[in-house]
Amino acid sequence: MNTSGGGSSGGGGGGGGDPRRPDKVTRYANPLLLAAAQGQSQAAQPGEDLTPDYMNVLGMIFSMCALMMRIKWCAWVALYCSCISFANTKLNDDTKQIMSSFM
Repeated sequence: MNTSGGGSSGGGGGGGGDPRRPDKVTRYANPLLLAAAQGQSQAAQPGEDLTPDYMNVLGMIFSMCALMMRIKWCAWVALYCSCISFANTKLNDDTKQIMSSFM
């Protein structure tokens, strides 16, 4: 009866045991979340995508044009921009801000 838990199939090594080394494992830490936890500025990072913010601003501009000037296609463009903004938002964004962009 084999009590090593690994069996004869699997990774390398001739011992047949577990080939992984728990002392070499390092846990992944997201650098953006670490920076936010340490209180660093929320300026745009090089890898950050600003598409939701731009679409949100465009949606507001087109919605104001649609409301003030009664232009129907501006209302459709504003709705399209808000859908793109909602689809590209991150999970950690504020829920109230996301929902207010549709109104």
